Amino acid sequence: MLRHWQLHGTIPLPGLISVKFLIAAVFVVLVGGAAQANEPNQSIIRVLTYNIHHGEGTDGNVDLQRIADVIRRANPDFVALQEVDRNTQRTGGIDQTKQLAELTGMHGYFFRQIDFAGGEYGQAILTKSDLIERQQFMLPGEPEREQRLLARALFTVGGKQLWFATTHLHHADNDIREGQVAALNALFPKIDPMKQPAIVCGDFNAVPESQAMKTIAGAWTISGAEKNLPTFPAVKPTRQIDYVIVRGANEMRVISTTVLAEPLASDHCPLMVEIAITP
Repeated sequence: MLRHWQLHGTIPLPGLISVKFLIAAVFVVLVGGAAQANEPNQSIIRVLTYNIHHGEGTDGNVDLQRIADVIRRANPDFVALQEVDRNTQRTGGIDQTKQLAELTGMHGYFFRQIDFAGGEYGQAILTKSDLIERQQFMLPGEPEREQRLLARALFTVGGKQLWFATTHLHHADNDIREGQVAALNALFPKIDPMKQPAIVCGDFNAVPESQAMKTIAGAWTISGAEKNLPTFPAVKPTRQIDYVIVRGANEMRVISTTVLAEPLASDHCPLMVEIAITP
């Protein structure tokens, strides 16, 4: 059951409809207490990134309904999920992406990282939009252990094509993680951010002051970078390791960034970001 929501540094927009087209000439929103005006005909999307720990909560129980409840309550247009099982023995042979898609009423796309426990383990994207194409790329690391990847899919939002991606960077080795960040950046230069802006979400396993995040900040806009947004551990989070980053500053503007306090469903808190896209 969904716990109370906790806000870190920003004010969410109550009652916001997903991919909402603004027909008024001026629409005022609050970003960290400062009022800003949107341009007419912008689209607003809600993006959620969530490391779901294969559905295992902080009570040790695997319960996808709790994860689905968190997602439904947040009402996102796009969801990036990390640590997702598919038909593994440890989670009862369930295709977790398929089940979460059914429970949330969204489309679900699974991206395999490794074979694991009689099934597969990786990441997933949930969305309300129709898929144009999907791609996945293995990142440098330790192939004999958990191979890391970046998975992205192309969608049309507000008349514009948008790349939405999920990733999960190395948890322990700084050099490997920085190499993965370099590979992440290298995957996007050929994409024109004016024509196809990009959003990358995930568990970066790096705190804001790390070299990995400084490298990302040189090429991307980090949502809520000026705020204190701890996402881990889920019970009394003390540090941020989950992020939403955007590329295509002329096309996208971050409106709000919010940590959703859910201490039970996973060992991470989900991070919600609202983004305005100019057609």
